[in-house]
Amino acid sequence: MFIEAVDPAKCILCGKCIDVCGPDIFQRVIRPPIEPTGEKTEPREYIIRDPDYLGCIACGHCVAICPTNAIEYSNADFPYEAPEVVNPTIISYSTVYNLLRARRSTRKYKPTPLERTEIEAVLEAMRYAPSASNQQAWQYVVLTDPAEIAGISDVVVGKMRFALKLLSNSLVQKVFLFGQLRKAVQDPGYLRAGWRIIHKAEAGEDPILFQSPCVIILHSPKYGNLGGNDAGIAFTYGMLAAQARGLGTCWIGFAQEVFQRFPKYRRQL
Repeated sequence: MFIEAVDPAKCILCGKCIDVCGPDIFQRVIRPPIEPTGEKTEPREYIIRDPDYLGCIACGHCVAICPTNAIEYSNADFPYEAPEVVNPTIISYSTVYNLLRARRSTRKYKPTPLERTEIEAVLEAMRYAPSASNQQAWQYVVLTDPAEIAGISDVVVGKMRFALKLLSNSLVQKVFLFGQLRKAVQDPGYLRAGWRIIHKAEAGEDPILFQSPCVIILHSPKYGNLGGNDAGIAFTYGMLAAQARGLGTCWIGFAQEVFQRFPKYRRQL
């Protein structure tokens, strides 16, 4: 979306666009109007889009809030013009609440491949997730090949097996572990749960990605401390969109840990 100008014929000088604009690209000015004849008359007040300031983050707040449609813009996607955006109360709280409650982590999937249109619909919803300065600085890796998905599970299981062997060592527990991790491994159920995952993998199951027909991996450059927050919000949007289309989802923390800790596997993707 690109905000081009404010139409003076429609603008009623309410200032709502100024109030909602985070980067402050709008300003009030007093200047003589230029008539169609080219003659200048008495100065009057206008709200203008500052032509010298390039800080617009294309959020669309000004378009949504303007009561007279005075904001001139281009390259706008459909949601900016949807009535639900201008008047969010069209979508009831109960509808949203039921959607939020309906989503659960799914760990058993049908072997049926997903249609491309279903995947694209989820990705499209993720595109509208809020992000720092509306950068949307993320990219996706979408896997639908069962062999590639199984390969990721194998990598994660391998790293888990190695970690569990270390954590099961009494010397490691006493000398190298501190705080919450030491307390965790002293609980017999902690290591037992980890080894249960390993045993399932050795028996031919997929205890990591659960033989899902589709895996979406989101990655983004590091910018401040906000990249992880933005990614998490985008994933949440995607999971809710998937739920609305009858698709189950699960956030796979084990895989995330491996890819964050080992750049080698990130590069392979």
